[in-house]
Amino acid sequence: MLVWLKWLMHSKFYILHSSRGFSIIEISIAVIIISILSIIIAKIFIAHSDLSSREQTSWEIQFNNSLAQTKIKDSILEATKVMMTKTINATSYTSGANTLILELPSIDAAGDIISEKYDYTVFYLNPSDETQLLTSLEADGASSRTSSSDRTIAHFIAGIIFRYNAPQIKNTTLVSIFLKNSKTRGKLTQNFSSTTSVRLYNK
Repeated sequence: MLVWLKWLMHSKFYILHSSRGFSIIEISIAVIIISILSIIIAKIFIAHSDLSSREQTSWEIQFNNSLAQTKIKDSILEATKVMMTKTINATSYTSGANTLILELPSIDAAGDIISEKYDYTVFYLNPSDETQLLTSLEADGASSRTSSSDRTIAHFIAGIIFRYNAPQIKNTTLVSIFLKNSKTRGKLTQNFSSTTSVRLYNK
C-alpha cells in the first residue's frame, strides 16, 4: 500500500490534478477587470487630451489678442493724429469702425523725432481672410522706420471695432479698441475679448 501511494504521488496523473491552476471563471473575471481598467485609462487619456487642447486653444487666442492690442496701443501712443483717409504704399485707406490710420512722427536711428517728417501706418482686416489683422507702414525717406505692406500681426480675429472720441475722426484724441478672438477645435469654440482705450499724447 505504501509503495502504491509513493508511485501515485510521483505520477503525472497526480501532478496534473494536484497543481493549482486558473479556472474559466477566474480567467473571465480577470479579462473583465482588465477591460474595465482599459476603458477607464482610455477615458482619462481622452479627458486629459481634451483639457490640453482647450488650454492650447485658450492660450492661442489670448496671445493673439494681446499681441494685436499691444501693437495698436503702442502706435497710438506715438501718433500725432488719426487720419481720416490716406494712401499708404499705393493703397487708399479710410479710418472707420474696422480701420485705423495713424500719423507718426518720423524718428532717426537714435530714436529722436525728426521735425516736420511723418510716417503713416494703418491697421485693418485682411480682405481675403478677415480672421487676420494686418498692418502697413509707409515711412518717410528720412525715417529710420522701414516701409512694409500687409504684415500680419494677429490671427483668429472674430471682430474688431475702433471708436473715436470726436465726431470728426481727424479731431480724435482718444481711441478705443474692442477686439474679439475666436477659435474652434473639434466641437468646442472658445472666445476671448478685450477693450483698450488709448490717448494720443503727441497730438
